[in-house]
Amino acid sequence: MKKRLYIRPVSGLDVDAVHELRMSVLRELYPELDVATAGPQAYAELVDTVVDPGPAALWLAEFEGEIVGYSRADSLGAGHERMIVLRWLGIRKDLRRRGFGEKLMRGTLGDLPAFAVIAQATDSNDAGAAGGNDAAVNVTNAGSPTDAGSPTDAGREFFLAHGFSTYVGDSEDAVGTDGRAGLAGFGWTSVIR
Repeated sequence: MKKRLYIRPVSGLDVDAVHELRMSVLRELYPELDVATAGPQAYAELVDTVVDPGPAALWLAEFEGEIVGYSRADSLGAGHERMIVLRWLGIRKDLRRRGFGEKLMRGTLGDLPAFAVIAQATDSNDAGAAGGNDAAVNVTNAGSPTDAGSPTDAGREFFLAHGFSTYVGDSEDAVGTDGRAGLAGFGWTSVIR
């Protein structure tokens, strides 16, 4: 029997597993991130988003009955060049390079023109909160961070390989004025499609 990857919306029953996977991916890619401090805030944000999603859509990837990936996309609304921003995308480490990240991204965004934002540590990184918009912090189907030099490079390579291009405009167009508030000590790189 062929093993299948299922993409579906996150439900309240999935919150613990999605949070655990997200923190695992963040710890792996950003060892300087203080997950002990960031975890409770990120968990609360995840619960709030599941209860009242507003412009957000949370998706997960399920493989052999286990949650192996997650994503979050937010609608930006009228007045933006792109109508949607991919904020989170993560795949369990042992299942990368199988096309799961691409399938989850396509399930999340469809064919809509979109931004994706990639977090990058700054020199003043205090590695604080992991809540908010850590968009694509963990996008790395390109392999481990060392394959591409850094998690930011791996995320950029993933997106460029999947129809995005480098964005040189104002990143506030992509993440909004509050978009960088959730991951203290990180800057942002945007890509568009």
